[in-house]
Amino acid sequence: MNKKMLLLLLVCSVALNLGFVGVYAFNMISRLDATPSKDCPYTLKSGYLYTTLGLNQTQLERIEPLVREFHEKVAAIRGKGIEQRDRLVEAMAQETVDRATIDAIQRNIAARQSEMQQLVVNHILSMKEVMNPEQRSRFFESMRRNFGMQNFMNR
Repeated sequence: MNKKMLLLLLVCSVALNLGFVGVYAFNMISRLDATPSKDCPYTLKSGYLYTTLGLNQTQLERIEPLVREFHEKVAAIRGKGIEQRDRLVEAMAQETVDRATIDAIQRNIAARQSEMQQLVVNHILSMKEVMNPEQRSRFFESMRRNFGMQNFMNR
């Protein structure tokens, strides 16, 4: 094969791999749901906030609307993300690939990911406001443990 053909194959291979990585990464993020999983320790129904952090009834009443609003917003972002992921797969599957369309979809997916990250940070900071210093300490220590285990398990 000539050098131009090899270069073209390499570029196509890299582009496909980047597309699949992008779809995979977005898929991982869009697994978040409006209804938290039964394993999520930070839901009000889990009892975690009450038992481990020792939140009182007033604190729980202040946190409940924050949690409800958070999960509603997650659902909205997730819906947009699923739509964009499907558009990306369809754009890549076309016989004639429109790179500008794929790039635009990827930018949109990145925007959804950034939006989700900002939403999570804002939610955590809002919840932090309701807690006393000892509760905040336990809350963030629990997050460190949970996130550390997830990172270890996902390697």
